[in-house]
This record gives sequence, structure tokens and C-alpha cells, in this order.
Amino acid sequence: MEENVDVKFDEIIGESFIDIKENGNFSDVIIETENGVEYKAHKAVLATISPIFKAIFQENKPNHQGSQVMRIIFKSVPSSIMEIFINYAYNYQLEIDFYNVEVLLCYADEYHVFGVLKLCCDYLIDNLHTHNALGIHSLVKKYNLPCTEELIRKYVLSRFVEIAIGSQEFLQLNEDDLCKFLSDDALNIKSEEKTFDLLIKWIKVSPKQRRKCISRLIKCIRLGLLSFDYCANTLSHNEYYIEAMNSDLSKNYLLDAQSYVKESENQMLNDVGFNFSYARPRIPHEIIFAMGGWSTGNTTNFMETYDSRSDRWFICTSNPTTSRPAYHGMVFLNGFIYVIGGYDGTDYFSTVQSFDPETEEWKLVAPMHKPRCYVSVACYNGRIYAIGGYNGVQRMASGEKYNPINNQWTMLPKDMHRQRSDACAATIKNKIFMVGGFNGEEITNTAEYLDTDLEQWIEIRPMLSPRTGVRCVSHNNILYVVGGFNGTNRLNSGEYYNLEKGDWVEIPNMLCPRSNFMLIQMEGFLYAIGGFNGNTTISLVESYDCENKEWITCCNMNIRRSALGACVAYGLSNSKYYTFHGQIGIGDLNKDTNEVELD
Repeated sequence: MEENVDVKFDEIIGESFIDIKENGNFSDVIIETENGVEYKAHKAVLATISPIFKAIFQENKPNHQGSQVMRIIFKSVPSSIMEIFINYAYNYQLEIDFYNVEVLLCYADEYHVFGVLKLCCDYLIDNLHTHNALGIHSLVKKYNLPCTEELIRKYVLSRFVEIAIGSQEFLQLNEDDLCKFLSDDALNIKSEEKTFDLLIKWIKVSPKQRRKCISRLIKCIRLGLLSFDYCANTLSHNEYYIEAMNSDLSKNYLLDAQSYVKESENQMLNDVGFNFSYARPRIPHEIIFAMGGWSTGNTTNFMETYDSRSDRWFICTSNPTTSRPAYHGMVFLNGFIYVIGGYDGTDYFSTVQSFDPETEEWKLVAPMHKPRCYVSVACYNGRIYAIGGYNGVQRMASGEKYNPINNQWTMLPKDMHRQRSDACAATIKNKIFMVGGFNGEEITNTAEYLDTDLEQWIEIRPMLSPRTGVRCVSHNNILYVVGGFNGTNRLNSGEYYNLEKGDWVEIPNMLCPRSNFMLIQMEGFLYAIGGFNGNTTISLVESYDCENKEWITCCNMNIRRSALGACVAYGLSNSKYYTFHGQIGIGDLNKDTNEVELD
């Protein structure tokens, strides 16, 4: 017999099963469906896909004495479905489409054909979109599919506003389902004003019938988190709100929420008030992680997270133990936070650490080819780019990229046109922009981008101001550049680059000048975090509303720091842990300054 025959065992068995099915060899059961269609099959094979089939075969006997063939009649099963089940039993293959998935799911659930159930669930998950998510959620609720239902529920909660605006299914939601979604802490919605607007949109589809639900549904909205102006100018004049105020079912709730809004006007909300249902913040789906930097004269490994829904910073207990970096890079990619390079006052790092927010585990990954502090980092196409920086000897023009799949760094084939340390990088489409920085002799206003397809650096028009210690981010294909040091002053100015026109345009000034801070884009806001204001490191945080073009003050960090790293993490299964809901009370917060002094 010839050795090393490259044939898989399961392929041989599969082909044999198909052969005996098609030829009817050794068949011992005849399956008859509601319209009289008959299928020859094998009990042992069908029993493997369904415990109900197995029980039926065990309870019944062959039709004639001496015959080994059993006849089973399934009066309620269409022949098309039974044929699919039988074929699946022999080859474990199944074609599912939009037209048959619902009926397959129904009969697979009834007869416990668990393999087909799983394939149906996989199909629904793979084809989940904002226009069909609510319908699919309603479908799987009919069956005992808790894992699939939970995945779809999370999808709906994470994209609820998009679904409510663009899907007709939202308008057809029943009262109970709408109540569950609106009252869920994990509802991903930036403002309760929007939640109220969506509720009114739903009611207006059938106002005569649905206005009866207002007293129940309005209590799903965190009315205590509405702005005072919205309550005074919009909410109080709404006919459905007035109707709810006159209802014994909701009047007390609305009065309490109303009082809370008045008391919190012009002052930071009290954390104790967050415990009331009308003022409890939602769980954000995006969380800012800030780590490392200079604080009180030393580098620190201190990490904290920002919950935008409660406007609070919370201390993390899982700080890295191997280093205390400053002037490092920090990115979030594929569920992991990467801390790249940096400087601790003595050593310049080529090391790279990764942090898993779900397991709270730190580990070292492959180091860069070169030590880099003042490094600029960005992500594109599943790769991390580390560009420029200072290695302790010279400012660099080189760059390298990291592939997390094979845990390997590769040098970029071309250097930038200029050496840059303390610059900043941001990605727009397939371009990685580098702006500003220091070349060892002068602070520059130049900018260029890496075309990742051509692997070439291309210069663009210089910025309006020279900037080092500068920060930039991209939003809606616009490159925003803010702050920094021009050689004389720390800057509060900002500008953006218009890719179509190829020019720079000023934006409103920040409230506080700063360099060596972090700038993070999250949900249409640019968050300026910490930094150095020319006199001291700061804990101040402010955000820029890209739509309304204004800066507003946010909650301070727990410690003053500059040269920090920060990034946005999203899609975490344990995001609650890093927010108000999981972290309130952790850390010895100074109630007046909201700062923690480090030793």
C-alpha cells in the first residue's frame, strides 16, 4: 500500500455518506413530509443532528414484520425543509439566504437541529445592518438563543441613533422593546436631548395610540442629565411632556428630575445624584485611556480613564510595572493598547508594551529597531507606525511599522524629508500626516504625509505657525492641529488642513495654552488633555465641538502631567469597569481639585 496518501479522513467519510444517500444503499428509514414527498435515509445519520429525530427512531418500529425499514411521517414539516435537514446530515453543508433563514430557524428550533440553528445564527450576525437589526432582534427573541440575542442587542444599543434615524423598523418597535432599549445603561447616545427627540419621533407615528405610553417611556430617559436651557426652552413646551407631567404615573419622577437639573445648573453634578435613575449616566462605548508622562518632577506609570457620559476621570489599578515612560506613543488596535518607546529620565526606549483592557494584563511585544522618544504614532490597515523621534543622540527622519500578527517591526523604505522629534502623526484614508516638530536646531511649521500605497513621503503647504510639542488628529477627513510651542510661547491656537483646497484655516483658540499634551478625537469632539502651560504641568482638560466650533471645559485628570500618552478604546466587553458604573469610589480623590498627589 502506498504511504503518505494526502487524503483527509473527514473528506473520505463525507463522500461515502453522500454516495450511500444518493444510491439508497443500506437505507433503513423512509421520511414522508406533509405533501407526500418521500426520502430514503439512515437513522444513524439523521440521529446525529437532532436528539428529537433520535427519540422518534427509538420509539417507532419498522412498518412490516421482517422489514428493517421504518416509515416516519412529519405532517407539519415542508418537504423543502426536510430535504435541507437530510442533506445537512450527510454533508454538513447548508445554503442559507434571506428567503429561507427564518423558516429554517423555526424548524431547526422545533426539532433541535442545533447545527442548522448555529448556521442560521451565524448568517444573521454576518448580515446584520442598521436597517435590519431590530427585525433580526425580534426574530431571535422567539427562540431560546440567548448568545445570539445578546450579540444583536449590543449591536442595536451601540448604533441606536443611526438605527432610529435611518431604519423604518424603529418606527414599528413595540412599547416593551422600546422601553428596554431606552432604559438600558449601555444605550450609546451622547445626549439625553437626542433620546427624548427619538421618543417623540416614535410617538408621532401613531400619536392617538402611542401617547398613552408616554408616562411609562418618559421615565426611561435620564431627564436629570438634560441641559437647563433644553428643559426651559424645549422640554417644558412639549405637549407630550406636559401630558406626562399631568399623569400620576410619571409626575413625581419628572418633578424630581426637574429639581435636579435646576440644582445642578452652573455647577458640577454631584456623584451622589448619579445614583438616581433620572440622572445616572449611560455607559460610554468609547473610553479614553491616559498613561505615563511627567508629573511632580518625575515620570509616572499612572493610568486613568475618562468616562465622557459622566465627565469623570477614574484611576486604573492595573498600571505597568516594567517602565514609567514619558514622551511615548500610545495607540489602540484590535482590542489592545500599545505603549511605544519613550524616556524615563535616564533611558531612551525601543520597548513596546501591550495592555489588554479586558484581562488587565500587560506584556512586552517585539521592540522597535531604534529607541524613540518624542515619537509620533499612527495606525493604518492593521499596522502601527512609529515615526521620527529622538534616540538620545539625534533627531530622526526614519520610521517603522509593526505587524501584530507576526509580532514584527519593519523599517519604512523611505525617510521623511525632515528630521522631526516632538511632532505628531494622524491618519486620513491611506495617508499618514506628520506635522511640526523640532529637528535639533529649529522648530518647524512644515508638514508632509506618507502615501502608504506608494511608500513615499509627499510635502504639503506649511502650517500657519511653527509648532513643536504639537498634537494633531483627524475627523471627517479633516486634519486638526492644536497647541504646541513656537520657540517663545506655549500656544492655544489651532488650525485645520483642507485636503481639497490644500490650505490651512484657523480654528478658535483653546481655553488654555499647552504643549506636550494629548489630543484625542472621540464622537466628534477633540479632547485636549494635560500638558505644560509654560509654567507647570497641568491636569486641565477641554474639548472642542467640531460642529459648533467652540471649546468647553471638562473634568480635570486626577494628576497633573505632561508628555503623556492617550488613546481611545472601544468595543470592550467590560467597558463598564472603566466608567462611573464600575469605578466610582476607587482612588483617594481630592474633592476640591479632583487631583491625586503622587509620591
